[in-house]
Amino acid sequence: MIWYDTIEQNNLTLHLKPISIRDLFYFQYSPATIFYVNKEKVFQEVYKKNSPINREALSFIIKKTDGNIFIDSSDYEEVINLQQGNLRKTIRSISMSKSLKNIKKLINLLSLNLKYLYQNPQSDNQLNLQYQSIISTFNLIIENEDVIPFLFQEIYKQKHYYIITQPFISSLNLLSFLLKQKFYNKKEMENLFVTSYFKDIGMSSIPFENYEGLIQTEREKKLFSNHPNVSVKYLFGRLPLNLNNLNIIKHHHSYHSLVNKDLREIKNQNNESIILGFETLLVSVMDIIAGMTSNRPFRETKSLFESLIVIKKVMIKDYPKEFTILVNFFKRFFAKK
Repeated sequence: MIWYDTIEQNNLTLHLKPISIRDLFYFQYSPATIFYVNKEKVFQEVYKKNSPINREALSFIIKKTDGNIFIDSSDYEEVINLQQGNLRKTIRSISMSKSLKNIKKLINLLSLNLKYLYQNPQSDNQLNLQYQSIISTFNLIIENEDVIPFLFQEIYKQKHYYIITQPFISSLNLLSFLLKQKFYNKKEMENLFVTSYFKDIGMSSIPFENYEGLIQTEREKKLFSNHPNVSVKYLFGRLPLNLNNLNIIKHHHSYHSLVNKDLREIKNQNNESIILGFETLLVSVMDIIAGMTSNRPFRETKSLFESLIVIKKVMIKDYPKEFTILVNFFKRFFAKK
C-alpha cells in the first residue's frame, strides 16, 4: 500500500497544476477534481470533478486548503475554455443590463482571462477575446463615465496579482484624463486605451518568481527592460494597432528612465531614432502612477502625492503646463472618489 501511495503521489506531483480559487468562480459544477497538500505533506483530494460548486462549496474548499489548490493539468484547458465562455456571456449581458453586479463580474473575468493570456501570449483565441472585451469595456465607460469610480473600487477590492491589475488601472487613469481634457476623439481615445492595456503583455516572458522581489541581477534588469520589445513582437499583426501605437508600447518605459536621467541622455544612448511624444508620455506617466500607488510583494504602496513628485521629474522640463493640468486633474478626480 505504501509503495502504491508513493507511485500515486509521484504521479500527482508530475501532473497537478496550482490554480487560484478564482479559477473556480461562476461554475455550476467543478470542472476538475481538486487537490491540496495536507498536514502530512501529501496530495489529497478535497473536491470531486462534476460535483455541484457554489458559494458554500468554495468556502469549504478555502477553509480546508487555505486556498492552495491543484488540479490535473489536463483539466486546466477546460477551465480556461469555460471562463472564456463566461466572459463572452458577461459582455453580452452588459449590453442589455449595465448593472453593478454584471460590471463587477466583468472586471473579475477580464482579470482572469488576462492571466490566461499572459500564460499563453501566442494564443490568438485568447488575445482576440481580451481585445474584444476591452473594447466593450471602453464603450461601457464612454456611454457612462460615472461608472469609472466603481471600476477603480472593484479593481482594488478584488486584489488580483499586480501584473494583472496594473494594465487596467493605468488605462483607466489614462482614459479618465482624456475624457476630462477632450484632447482626442473617440477613436483616438480607444486606440490609446487599448495600447495602454496591452503594453505589458511582454511581461509574460518573465518567470513568475522574478515578480516577487526587487530587480537585482543584470539578467533580471535585461528581462524587464526588454519587455516592451517583446510586447511589440506579440502584438504586431495580431491586433489593429498602428505604427504609432506600437511605438508607444516600444518606448513606454523610456519615460520611466527619465526619473533618474535627462531626456537627451536617453536619446544619446539609443542608436535608433525614437519619438518620445506626448502620447508616449501620457501612457508612461499613467503607468508610473498606477505602479507606485498599487501594492507590491516587495514594497509598500506609495501615495498619489509621492507618485506626482516622481512625475514632476519626468514632465516639468519639457511639459510644465501639461504637468499642472495633470496635477489638477488628479486633485479633482481623487477628491470625488
